[in-house]
Amino acid sequence: MQPLVSIVITCLNCERFLSDAIDCALAQTYDNIECIIVDDGSTDSTPEIADNLTNKNSQIKYVKNTGNHGPAAARNCGIKHSLGEWIHLYDVDDYLYPEKIKKQMDFLIENNINTDRDILLYSDFEVNWENERGEVEKDYTHKVGQFSNEELIIKIMSRYQGPTMPFAIGSILLKRSIFDHRLFNENMIGFEETEFFIDLLRSDTDFFYVPTLAMTYRIHDSNLTNNRKLMTIGYINFLEKVHAKDPSLVKYASKRVSILIKRIMQNHDRETFDRIISVIKTAEIPFTFTWKGHEIKNASILKMIFYRRNPLA
Repeated sequence: MQPLVSIVITCLNCERFLSDAIDCALAQTYDNIECIIVDDGSTDSTPEIADNLTNKNSQIKYVKNTGNHGPAAARNCGIKHSLGEWIHLYDVDDYLYPEKIKKQMDFLIENNINTDRDILLYSDFEVNWENERGEVEKDYTHKVGQFSNEELIIKIMSRYQGPTMPFAIGSILLKRSIFDHRLFNENMIGFEETEFFIDLLRSDTDFFYVPTLAMTYRIHDSNLTNNRKLMTIGYINFLEKVHAKDPSLVKYASKRVSILIKRIMQNHDRETFDRIISVIKTAEIPFTFTWKGHEIKNASILKMIFYRRNPLA
């Protein structure tokens, strides 16, 4: 019999996406699945839609997360309520291709993979930028490829613009045993999945690339990632945590840190500026900021410039 795959769908006030997400899950050509809807405190009609879907199909479970709310907590809640040997994590507003799970599970058989080990399968994905009417204004297909764990870490840490992460949360498939060792960090809002990937890549988890287009990641006005300040603080928190685990990795974040500095300098956000300077100094992250035609690469000089431009009231 096919191993059971649990599709964990996390949502918060996503009434316009939920039915389509369930349709994508149930349209999978891999037969042995269960769908777990995790409601992270919705105040719209999400509960009514979820109840209706659950009553129509026994493969669907509906769980209300009553713990520490946020994407990490919602995913952990769904994993704890799942029964599958394999876990597929699915953000409710993304689009899942029908062959995704089957092709990844077939890959294991075709390549005689030892499934007694911790395994993460990853595939290609598409990114769509949508306007307020839901129309696609720009798209990009990210073909990832097979890399070593070290190469994947560098790709994650050096990502500074565009959809160049080797993984999207909906493009992967995880062996359940992975979650016996670790769950998502519920104290992080933003980049909790990135920290999770770094942890797995530094462990003895096996990573395999399955060459298929797995899903579409949709960028629209409802994305949590549109909150730039929240994401900036989340990224600084991520850098702090990575530095504590392996100081050698943060140097690859140089380009992204330089972009964040430019944004923070423009926004005159003193609190966020102080945090990024602290991380730069502690982790010795190289950066460049152009000021009046000069390239500033020293944190103390940058701090002096910022304070002169943004004196305390």
